[in-house]
Amino acid sequence: MCRRYVMANPAEQFAEVLGIPTPSDLAPRFNLAPTQPIPIVCRPPYAPRSWLLARWGLVPFWSRDPFSGPVLFNARAESALTNRAFHGPLLYRRCVLPATGWYVWRKMRERGETHPFLLRPVDQRPLFFAGLWEEWGSPDGSPLLTATVLTRPVKSAGAELPERTPLWLRTRQGIDAWLDPRADGPALLDRLRTEGWPDQEMQMTPVSNRVNNLHFDDPSCLEADAGTGAQSLLFGEID
Repeated sequence: MCRRYVMANPAEQFAEVLGIPTPSDLAPRFNLAPTQPIPIVCRPPYAPRSWLLARWGLVPFWSRDPFSGPVLFNARAESALTNRAFHGPLLYRRCVLPATGWYVWRKMRERGETHPFLLRPVDQRPLFFAGLWEEWGSPDGSPLLTATVLTRPVKSAGAELPERTPLWLRTRQGIDAWLDPRADGPALLDRLRTEGWPDQEMQMTPVSNRVNNLHFDDPSCLEADAGTGAQSLLFGEID
């Protein structure tokens, strides 16, 4: 599951991989959460690749009320094609969510409490979560853009992690294919979720409990807790 994440890499790192400039007003975010506006990159119909703001939590176009029902901030990769809410977006409306890493919560045996950690690449290069977007039209005609993050089951070496983690892309080639509206979305997703994780090391670092409060969205969220130890791990094969 991905329910909080960070987007704080230098703008030029995002631009280098995406092939388009970052917006001048793009600010680092340290505690992005469902229902908040999040930056996504997609290819809208008859338009070039673009940065857009979307509400995190996909609202199906057929929904009567965008604020009732569950918040669809994650989509299971293995069932997205058969899920009514995600079927159309997987075929025609794919996006990426630029990120630095995401938060997970672990039970600390020595403390008997749950503590937040940040998972990010050791090389600190950006991630691009594979996502889906949708446009919901209100009765007055104003559109609401929403998005979700695709996830899959995973097992890892030597770490107590949630059973699901986001799917991500890291190369320009992979992002180009994912955003191409002419590409076979289900085939791309199937390849993403079955080919295994990139051969890269991920560091899990303890962060501040301030992450638990949505009012905090600043660098202090990443301050390490001296009472817990950092850990590096290499993601293994899919369960």
